[in-house]
Amino acid sequence: RQKILKQYQKRVSQRKIAKSLKLSSFTVHNIIQRFRESGTVSVCMGQGRKTILDACELRVLRGHCITYRNVTVMEITTWKHNPPCHLLAIRRCRLKLYGSKKKPYLTMIQKRRRFLWAKAPLKWTVAKRKTVLWSEELKFEVL
Repeated sequence: RQKILKQYQKRVSQRKIAKSLKLSSFTVHNIIQRFRESGTVSVCMGQGRKTILDACELRVLRGHCITYRNVTVMEITTWKHNPPCHLLAIRRCRLKLYGSKKKPYLTMIQKRRRFLWAKAPLKWTVAKRKTVLWSEELKFEVL
């Protein structure tokens, strides 16, 4: 923004400013227009939509979503039915995709190590195989 205003005060055209800074001419025009109106380059807050939930309800909703992290959005809305909590409120709070972490997939190195570990008994001698206690040879006592 400062660069745009410096060039604007040197009487450079908006198109040349946009090309030199690799910005759209619309962006340059809006920044210059805001500077003409207010005299500053600070970012103004947008109006935006009013939130459905107040700060306390939002804190309770976030806490519930964190403790019950595998719950779907529909189950959250049924939990929070008094006062009514809309699906949009949950989505605006960015809680719709909150879920537990999945197990990581095996990397190629881990797959290779497992394969080599499973392949190792093929090279054993007959004497070494007889020393290993295989699972079907275990004796279980039923009480």
